[in-house]
Amino acid sequence: RVLFRSAANTSTTLTVNCAAIALTPTTLPGLVVGAAYSQGLTATGGVPPYSFAVTAGSLPAGLSLSGSGGLNGTPSGAGTSTFTVTATDTNGCAGNQAYTLVVAAAPTITSQPASQTNTFGSTVVFNVTATGSQPLAYQWQFNGTNLTDNTQIIGSQSNRSEEHTSELQS
Repeated sequence: RVLFRSAANTSTTLTVNCAAIALTPTTLPGLVVGAAYSQGLTATGGVPPYSFAVTAGSLPAGLSLSGSGGLNGTPSGAGTSTFTVTATDTNGCAGNQAYTLVVAAAPTITSQPASQTNTFGSTVVFNVTATGSQPLAYQWQFNGTNLTDNTQIIGSQSNRSEEHTSELQS
């Protein structure tokens, strides 16, 4: 609010309203204990740059929010956290968004895949049984390297037998 006085000693008030500031995304994907998490928050509607801060509630243990809107870390415990993030623009105008983040426990492998011997060029299928919060998150690895969907483990052709070890990381 600005108050103006004229030469005739009359006053006029000028009120400047802030533009509505919206944060996105409006909901956050869930996460798993021990799995790295990275989510960017953005703001629109004000005058950049924006600064971000948790202004109510608390983040899950192991996560932090940067002033530029990066929500990063590795959660250390399962549970539900409710918090509010406020974005403030260069003029001091602010908007906020309430979030609920669910941190699921890592799955427990209850049945490991059985070792198998196979002939060169044929397909082998490994099965595993796990329990935990749905959806389960796990990663197949071959010699310590993460395998992506539809990855094939291929050995070299030779007259000797070859052994490959893969493991399932929860």
